[in-house]
Amino acid sequence: MSRKKQQHMEIPFEIDKVGEYYLASCPNFEVATQGETIEEAKRSLCTALELIIDAAVRKGTLSYEIHECEIRNKKLKLAKTKKKSKDYIKVLLPSSVKPALFAKCLY
Repeated sequence: MSRKKQQHMEIPFEIDKVGEYYLASCPNFEVATQGETIEEAKRSLCTALELIIDAAVRKGTLSYEIHECEIRNKKLKLAKTKKKSKDYIKVLLPSSVKPALFAKCLY
């Protein structure tokens, strides 16, 4: 029996310190999480992104979500805000999803 290779995708995110907590956010997917440590905030964000992608696959709305993500990416690129340094978080994708689908929607 062959096992499908698990695929990961690196998604840009931002991390900020807000009071006593760290806020990890991914503007492309309009999601943010918090944690008492940077690692806790990143783990929560990774879980949230995996759930969003998995739910979109199960509901059959992944192409819509990708389209919306592409629109947000264009708006983010046009925004006149100061540039923040970006880091990337490794997110596990459902086996039916190819990372190339997200090429246009991530900055």
